Amino acid sequence: MFLVNSGSKLASRVVLAAALLSPFAGCKAQATYTIEDERMRALPVSISAAIQADTTFAVFADQECGLVGRTLSLSSGSKSYFVTTADACGWGTSLGPIWLVTTNQKGIAGVILYAGGYSLDVIPSRYSTKDVVIKYEAGGRIRSSRYHFEGKKYVPRGVLNKP
Repeated sequence: MFLVNSGSKLASRVVLAAALLSPFAGCKAQATYTIEDERMRALPVSISAAIQADTTFAVFADQECGLVGRTLSLSSGSKSYFVTTADACGWGTSLGPIWLVTTNQKGIAGVILYAGGYSLDVIPSRYSTKDVVIKYEAGGRIRSSRYHFEGKKYVPRGVLNKP
């Protein structure tokens, strides 16, 4: 699948994106977000500040990375954001930092997930807050990790497709 040699970076990215965005392991995504999404925009100050204050941002702060993101729906009653670094700052090949940030009822923002990946699927959960799946390519294979919300943060629930 990744042995396409058309000489075009765009063709390689299209193949990678198609593979990463396809349904897998019986999980139907309600929405998919990628780190290369052109709809990513500058964030509200409270959202950026929550990430910049988190220990996971230290390496990106050293590189003077900016942040971009977009809203997503993880549960009713809260506003959440899918965030990555601007201009591919600190990224590897089709792999970048992903933060999920949410605001509580008082409007205070907090990081609820940090992971490296290419895309994030929002999938149904039997609880009020939806599960998420982070996908990325490593060693020529698509890897997927599922996360479940445990009250304050997302925690790993398992690898969906083991090598």
